[in-house]
Amino acid sequence: MLLTLFYLNGRQIFEYDSDGEALNFKNRNIIPFLDRPLHDEFPKYKLIKYEVVHILFVKRLYVTISSKNTGSTMLKYEVSYLTKKEITDLRFSLNKVVKTNNDKKEQRLKND
Repeated sequence: MLLTLFYLNGRQIFEYDSDGEALNFKNRNIIPFLDRPLHDEFPKYKLIKYEVVHILFVKRLYVTISSKNTGSTMLKYEVSYLTKKEITDLRFSLNKVVKTNNDKKEQRLKND
């Protein structure tokens, strides 16, 4: 019963690192065999937008990044176990990256 509860609530451990020129997302379970861990790393300039969605007790982070093949790709992470402060910090950090990317895009369009 406990395994089913863990599986339905999603991955419990979410790690985020925005130091340097890359964004690093890790999402995994406390119980390793329950689900495969997610690990994504990509340059900051590829981040287009993000959204944190609350559905009852489940919180998800949707990150849209630019891709050469398809134009854009959406990545999904479980953030249900993060506190309000941690989500606020995550939003602040991602807002900063998106704003920087938008400013650079406007600057390039202005120069062209």
